[in-house]
Amino acid sequence: MICDVWCMFSIIIVGIVWGATNPLIRKAAKRRENEKNNEKNGIFWQFFSAFLDFNFSIPFAINQLASIIFNILVVNLPVTIVVPIANAIQISTTSIVGLLFLSYISISFLSFDQMAPHRALYQALCKAGDRFVYPILPAFAKPAWNHPAGPKTVFFWGPTFKWALVGAGIADLARPAEKLSVSQNAALFCTGMIWTRYCLVITPINYYLSSVNFTVGLTGLAQLLRIAHYRYENPDWEEKELTE
Repeated sequence: MICDVWCMFSIIIVGIVWGATNPLIRKAAKRRENEKNNEKNGIFWQFFSAFLDFNFSIPFAINQLASIIFNILVVNLPVTIVVPIANAIQISTTSIVGLLFLSYISISFLSFDQMAPHRALYQALCKAGDRFVYPILPAFAKPAWNHPAGPKTVFFWGPTFKWALVGAGIADLARPAEKLSVSQNAALFCTGMIWTRYCLVITPINYYLSSVNFTVGLTGLAQLLRIAHYRYENPDWEEKELTE
């Protein structure tokens, strides 16, 4: 699919919505964090009560709606266009909104460790997992539970969500080879291979993230081979593209 004016408009809107709602979410979370009565309530109540606060829940809902639109765009448009443009606009908009309207918010808004509802949910899930999941794990899986890159850390869930990118690449196998983008798949192949190596030299070593990046690279390579085969079998492929 070619990125026309409307798709570019959608990417820009997603970046602006993300950027404008980030400081508002940060402001509401920080205010709740400073409320003394939060210290007297349980973790689950802290989490659910956050969504009863419209100063938090409305910007959060709008932010997540933009995330849904972003995922739709990623599936249907070149990743090399959607991701960098949306992220660049998000960072710029967040900085502008934070400086103009919420000047007391520093650039640390990008850190989630100070967002009370997110931290409360994280702590609740970890405690529930330690109590109900860990005891029933087989012996060989228990060390992975408390690993520095295990399921109680972002180093596990980041790669887990990245498998969606692999799914999008596999779905593209159903697309005709002449409709595939060389630059997009070359970017996926190169970044996949580079990050595969990087994940093996960082601390903690993240084999899970390495595996998903390796698979991303393989899907990009598979598409490049399909493009090369199509162009080899159709020497007049350039003329066909011009006539379409």
